[in-house]
Amino acid sequence: MENVTLNHIVLFEKDGIVYAAGRDKDSNHIRIYLIKEQEGTVYARNGRNDSWDEIYGSARGDVIGRISAARNARRIPVYHINDYFNA
Repeated sequence: MENVTLNHIVLFEKDGIVYAAGRDKDSNHIRIYLIKEQEGTVYARNGRNDSWDEIYGSARGDVIGRISAARNARRIPVYHINDYFNA
C-alpha cells in the first residue's frame, strides 16, 4: 500500500463499511480497499478474479492506518452514505 495514493473514501454509515480508492504510483492501476470496521477485516479488490481478497498481518494494519490517517487529516474527499454497502 506504500505506493498507493488514496483518491477518496466512502463511509457506509449503517453497517460500518469503509471503501477507499487510490492509484498505484508504479503501475498506475486503480486499487480499491474495503474495511469492515466491526469485524476488523480488510479486503482488496481483485479485478482479474472478480473477487475481494482478504488482507492479513502487517499489510492489514498498513491499509487501516493509511486510510484512517487520510480520513482524519481530511486530505482527500470523504463521502458519507447513510445506507448499507451492497456489492
